[in-house]
Order: sequence, then C-alpha cells, then structure tokens
Amino acid sequence: MKKKIFLALNFAFAAALLALILYSFDFHALLAQLSSANPLFLLLAIAFYLAAHLLQGVRYKLLLPSFSFLSVFSSHMKAMLASDATPGRIGYSFFIFDMRKNGLRGGKAAKVLGVSLASDFIVRGLLALLGVFLFSQDFGQVGLVVLGFSVLAMALLFFRIRFFDYLLSKLPYYGKRLKGAYDSVFKQKTTLPQLGSSIAMSVIGAVLRGFEWLLILNAVGLNAGVLELIVISALLTALSFVPLSISGFGLQEGGGILLFTLFLGFSVPQAAGAVLLVRFVDVFADLLVGGWFFALQSKTARKKPK
Repeated sequence: MKKKIFLALNFAFAAALLALILYSFDFHALLAQLSSANPLFLLLAIAFYLAAHLLQGVRYKLLLPSFSFLSVFSSHMKAMLASDATPGRIGYSFFIFDMRKNGLRGGKAAKVLGVSLASDFIVRGLLALLGVFLFSQDFGQVGLVVLGFSVLAMALLFFRIRFFDYLLSKLPYYGKRLKGAYDSVFKQKTTLPQLGSSIAMSVIGAVLRGFEWLLILNAVGLNAGVLELIVISALLTALSFVPLSISGFGLQEGGGILLFTLFLGFSVPQAAGAVLLVRFVDVFADLLVGGWFFALQSKTARKKPK
C-alpha cells in the first residue's frame, strides 16, 4: 500500500511540474515546433542512443566475461525500460534480478552495476567541471558535488567501510538485507583494467549521447556545439535519477528548458520542444528494444515444457 501511495505521489508531482512548465509558455508554439521535426534526424538520434547502450552491453561483457553479450545486453535494455516507469529510475535494479536468473550471483551483479553507475557519474562530474569553461562557475559547483559523491560510491565498492556497514544494518525494514548485499560485494573481484575501461566507456557513451541530442536539435531546426551538448546531456540525464518523479519526468525537462534558454539562447518553446523530443526518443528506443526482449522472454517461457 505504501509503495502504491509513493508511486501515486510521484506521478502527481511529475504531472504538476510538467503542467507548470507547459503553462508558462505558448502551447501552440510548442506543437508547431514538434510537428516540424525531421523524422530522418530523429531516426539517426535513436541510432546514436542505441549505440550508447550497445556500448553499455560491451562494458557489462568485459566486467562479466563468462556471460554472452546478448544476455547482458538484453538484461540491460529490459532494465532500462523498467527504469523509465519508476521513481529515480530505481527499476534499473531489474538488471540484478534478471542476471541472477541467468546464474550470476547477486553480489557480483550488484558490484558490476555499481561500478558502471559510479563510472558514469564520475564522468558526469568531470563534464560539469568542464562546463565552468563553457558556461558559468555554477557548473563547477555541481560538478564537484557529483564528482565527490561518485568517488565516494566507487570507494564503497572497493574498500569495506565499517561505519557504512553499521549504518546499513540500522536502517528499518531492509537494513539486514542491505548489509548482507554490501558484504557480498567484497567477495567479488573487479580489476583496475576493468575499472579503467568502464570509465573510458562512460566517456564514449557521453559523447554518443551528445551527438544524439545534436541530431534531435537538428530535427527541429536548432543547432549547438557538440561539446556543450555533451555537458548538458550528461547533467540532465543525472536529474532522471532524482526520486521525486517517474524517471525524473518534469525535472529533466524543466532543467533542460532552463539550460537551453540561459546558455544556448533558445526560446522557451524551442527548448521545450527539444527536451520533450529527447524524452520521446529515449523512451521509444527503450520500448522498442527492451519491449522486444521482454516479449522474446515471454515467448521462450511459454515454449518450455511444464
């Protein structure tokens, strides 16, 4: 019951925030912006988005060499689809459960997922620091915070911190389970070359996402520098992990409108059209590929003898 109330509040918050954003400008101008989108550029944007996720599959394959690329990539894309419908993208934890079905130990799955996410956020923090030279000093403050938490998260995965262990055990309801999961992480091994390659892939993935955003802007007749879009896309993607709404819905769009208007000089309808198209492209691609893997899994399960 509490979970249903929490989800309902998240939906309500997202809807209210988006309504506030849309109410603040000309809705007809937004529709005109969206209706003029070039479908070829949108298809290319989807291709770049999926290329970034194929790279994520390669990363998981390197971290889990005993598993096939297809198994880790399918689990990743199904988890991406689940994350699109959950607060703070918590649904991405489906990756752990799905890989456990494939025979991966829970502790190893948690550590691999943690290394991947921490690598991404370290790169986002560094990109935010780069934003100091591109936009303003405010980006530097954001970058230091993101980078600091990312380094802390990485440290928690590689160095057993007793105080953190103790704090987990004191959490209500799930404290003992979380402590057990944290303990199991240290039974797994992740080498420094694997960690280095993970961070390198986060950089390449950020570049691919920057080009995705560039193509989406081109689809509606807008343009910007690739470097600026790499920085902005990395920061706005991080907002989708804030557990105030479903996959950051409303927060990411509001932040995008603010950054596009302040630093790129777009009008509000132009900025709104662009960020809504980004959301559409990402969810559509997740639904297309993740949905296909879910359907394939369901079909395979029905064929198994009872």
